[in-house]
Amino acid sequence: MPALLDQTPDIPVPAAPTEVEVVCPNCAARYRLARSLLGRRLLCRFCQEVWRPRSKPAGESPARSSSNDTQLIPQAGESDSIVIDTNWAGRMIGRYAVVSLLGRGGMGVVWRARDDALHREVALKILNRPDARKSRAGLDIFLQEARAAAKLQHPHVVTVHEVGEDQGQNYIALELMHGGTLKDVVEREGPLPPRTLFSMLIGPAKALALAHRRGIIHRDVKPGNLMFDDHGHLKLADFGLADVSGDPASLHLRGRSVGSLGWIAPEVAAGGAGSPASDIYSFGLSVLFGLTGQQWLKSDSRSRLIALHKNPPPLDLSELPPLTEAGVRLINRCLAVQPEDRFGSADELITALEAASADVPRPTSPPRLRKRTRLAYILIGAIIGALLAAVLLLKYGDALLTMW
Repeated sequence: MPALLDQTPDIPVPAAPTEVEVVCPNCAARYRLARSLLGRRLLCRFCQEVWRPRSKPAGESPARSSSNDTQLIPQAGESDSIVIDTNWAGRMIGRYAVVSLLGRGGMGVVWRARDDALHREVALKILNRPDARKSRAGLDIFLQEARAAAKLQHPHVVTVHEVGEDQGQNYIALELMHGGTLKDVVEREGPLPPRTLFSMLIGPAKALALAHRRGIIHRDVKPGNLMFDDHGHLKLADFGLADVSGDPASLHLRGRSVGSLGWIAPEVAAGGAGSPASDIYSFGLSVLFGLTGQQWLKSDSRSRLIALHKNPPPLDLSELPPLTEAGVRLINRCLAVQPEDRFGSADELITALEAASADVPRPTSPPRLRKRTRLAYILIGAIIGALLAAVLLLKYGDALLTMW
């Protein structure tokens, strides 16, 4: 285990996300893609057929819709109605051989690729939005992710290997996170125990604290941007929407409501700009997801979901797994409606995570059980007293009768 990474005890290495093979219904061309992309619209590179691959092993539940997980800004929008271009499948770009489709972001498609020069796999993000390729602003926003990560160089930030251009296409080669996202793991394996989750999140919180100190507001903290490496360590990913102090690309988005719907702070939903406090709120929403397996605020209507974010309901932690007082304080501070009531910095968040991960719940029992326990002790005492009286009577009974 690398020495720079935090030691998080008893955290299993998540299994790599599974991929499936799908077949174009028109020309029978074969593609490999992440299972989470089943049901999304694909464009065949050979016959230009558009179809939704839906084949799944028997008994598996349908793919979850990501319709609530969309960016507020148009150029970063993601919807399952958008067609994913498979044009790069099986081809070379730069020194990378494109292998399989991992996902689609706001500005491009993410592929699993093989770096033959260094004999390693990478995640290759290719800018494939025609409007973004023609726009200098679109290209700047796309490349900002690499520039932001380069400013951090933190063991809990996904590493950027290379930025390049080939055949008129811009790409970013990133560290391939074999364990998938926190969202993947929780949806596949269920909610995580509180102490385990708090321990896992210390590293990404440290990365977020460094980003804030360097003048970088992430603006898209969510379970899908918290990713496991093959050692089971959790890292902060995707600075594509970040507000980076001194970066001209940030001027295109500064002052706008930016983020993924479902994971934004009330002030962002109300039209305000992101801040370190809004990053902390989004971090708190990610904590809730890890503990429950559910997005806290949900709606089938985009407008109603935004309204829920503006005025969230009272936070009810009673149905969560048993939390210590430190765990309750952590969540309540992160998800305070007013920014000034949240942690004053990500460094304070780190301290709270460390306290919550070390705090052992006190064993408690329901009041009825405690009452029954007291009655049991009284009954046992009475039985023991009766037995002792019987023994004394048998042993000294004649003497007692004589005395009487």
